[in-house]
Amino acid sequence: TLFGGIKATFITDYMHTVVILVVIFLFAFSAYATNAELGSPGKMYDALVAAAKAHPVEGNAEGSYLTMRSKEGGIFWIINLIGNFGTVFLDNGYYNKAIAASPVHAFPGYVIGGLCWFAIPWLCASTMGISALALEGSQRMSSNDVTAGLVLPFAAVKLLGYSGAVATTLMIFMAVTSAFSAQLIAVSSIWTYDIYQAYIDPAAKGKKLVYISHVSCVVYAIIMAGVATGLYYAGIGMGYLYLLMGVIISSAVFPGAMTLLGKGENGIAAAASPPLGLAVSLIAWLVTAKKEYGTLTVDSTGAK
Repeated sequence: TLFGGIKATFITDYMHTVVILVVIFLFAFSAYATNAELGSPGKMYDALVAAAKAHPVEGNAEGSYLTMRSKEGGIFWIINLIGNFGTVFLDNGYYNKAIAASPVHAFPGYVIGGLCWFAIPWLCASTMGISALALEGSQRMSSNDVTAGLVLPFAAVKLLGYSGAVATTLMIFMAVTSAFSAQLIAVSSIWTYDIYQAYIDPAAKGKKLVYISHVSCVVYAIIMAGVATGLYYAGIGMGYLYLLMGVIISSAVFPGAMTLLGKGENGIAAAASPPLGLAVSLIAWLVTAKKEYGTLTVDSTGAK
């Protein structure tokens, strides 16, 4: 059943989260306490100052890696705010869990969870990002490697050697399987109960619905694997997808919010607004890239 699947997802999420947090602490303590080259906040600071002198950042105050006055950082903050708001608000995995939970507990739970989640990008991403900068030396990472999301494994290997590679693989495996299991439950429940039972076969029950749920999981997994493989061979990395995410999904945030909160929104507005917003956002994105760079390529459309 839907609620049984969600309960199982909660349990697996908990177990996977414990492993991920242990690995993050391993990386953090290595960078700030035990590593031979870094091993303290002071050494980290000195290494980043030296890196800024060797490779200053265009748009940052004095080219520093340690400043809040950053043009690219400000642009990324806006993209991150808009894109991630849409990701969370429109993620069927999130709202399936919220619907299954009691409203009294769901709201404070999600607020506390959001605050706790801050530790992941702050401790993990920031630590590994600045560790990569501090330890790369003359062996600089290419922009393609950075876009492909290889900063963390690069820093992990620099900090811990082979053990860092193993820890990174374990953490990524736990994160991906946890997220994908939640998406499988969400997609299968929507297809089974909201589409198949609601519009295709209203009399379906029991084993028939379980069968449809299992088939939808297999089909969704195959489709996602195909899409991921296609994106890889098209040269589209994680950085590109992160920027594209806001373009694709943010136009559905406001209509979705008004569906829940607005008294005057009708069915036509709720159904038509997201695809119309998507069309407008794609036009604005591609026209801007064409005007700025003169051509439409992965590099031009993925530039901030």
